Parts: sequence; C-alpha cells; structure tokens
Amino acid sequence: MNKSVDKAIRILQLISENNQGLTLSEIARICKYPKTSVYDILCSLEKHKMIYKRDDRMTYSIGFLAYSIGCSYSRTSHLLQNSIHLCEMLSEKIGKSVLLGKLQNSKVFYVQKCSRGKGLINTPDVGDFVDFGHSALGAVFSAYLPDDLSVKTSHEQIEKCKADGYAILEIKGYSSLYSLAAPIFNFENILSGGIEIQGLYNDRKALENDIKELCSTAHEISANMGYAGSMQE
Repeated sequence: MNKSVDKAIRILQLISENNQGLTLSEIARICKYPKTSVYDILCSLEKHKMIYKRDDRMTYSIGFLAYSIGCSYSRTSHLLQNSIHLCEMLSEKIGKSVLLGKLQNSKVFYVQKCSRGKGLINTPDVGDFVDFGHSALGAVFSAYLPDDLSVKTSHEQIEKCKADGYAILEIKGYSSLYSLAAPIFNFENILSGGIEIQGLYNDRKALENDIKELCSTAHEISANMGYAGSMQE
C-alpha cells in the first residue's frame, strides 16, 4: 500500500469537505501529518490542478481537475443508473452481449456489460478501451460529437448513422461478428454515450430484430435521461 497516495487522498477528501478552504497548518493538524509531508503533497496536487491556493487567503480548495473528474463520474453514474435494467432486459431478450460505452481519450471506453443468454466470450469487458475501427460506437461518436473526431470515420458512415439512428460494423478479423450501436442523449440533447450489441450474424431477419430492439432501448434510456427529441436527424 502506498502511504503517500493514501495521504494525498485523505487531504483531497478533507479539502473537499470545507467550502472555505483549509490552510497547510489546519490540514497538518487535522490529519496529524508532518507539515513538511503535507506541504510536499499540496505542491504536487496544486501542480496537477487537483487543488488551488486562494489569492485572498492562504487556504487550499478543490481545483479544476478534481472537479472535472467528479463531474465525469456524476455523468457516468447517471447514465448507468438509467440504463442497467434496460440493458439487462435487452441482453436477455436477444441472447447477445450488450455494452454501454463512452468516449474517452479518442477511444471507446466500456462502462457497462450485460451478457445474458448465450452471450459471447470475446466481447470487451468493463474498463476496456477499443479503437473506433473495432466498434460501431466509433461511428456513433463521430456522428454526434465534435467535428475533430470525424477523421476516424468516413463521411458516408457518419451521414448514414445520422439518417438511420444507428451504426453497424463488421468487426475486423471476424467475418461473422458484428457490432451494432445506437446513441444515447441527455436532457440537454447532448450525446451521453452509446449502447452496443456484439453478436454473430445468423440471418437478415434476426439482424433486423436486433436493430429494432437496440434502437428502442436506446430511445428509452435517452427518455429516462430527459431527452425528448428524435433519435434520427
């Protein structure tokens, strides 16, 4: 166990609980850490924008990066709360793996996975990062997020995704394995993430049913998050 990390987390928690901020001396006294140790940790946290020192007082408060991380967790948590049951129901209904993904570091980042029914062993796990070319969520993110992402997906794919309300992709290296994805929006009409099905292609009728069920689930999750628009442009 890394004691320095433990101390830094304790100090961050303490600072976050005090809206007026805390001085170095106050932090050292409450935590019962040596002042020199607290000073070194505060300097490191300030350097990485986890905290900042107020100009009017010699106190430390939560910084931009810590706030940003907290907001990111809040958004992801809200998405999970509104989707977990519906994703489980969809996976049970179609017998395939259902995943929930967000954009992070210009890649697809998986935050939820349901593998009811037979499922597939080789689908990504929660916490995995996947390149855009290995998931239909790449086309979804390119279609509904900032323009600088569009370099990763062709213009034709983007326009088709917007027109259809979903994207489909044959996963590279697997001739019969496909990825099917649809967008999820929040009450501000902003993309919060996407829902994806990965499965083996059986026949056209089964695929059309998967598309129908996926889009319906994406729309229901979006509605739960306050979205009132259409899932197609």
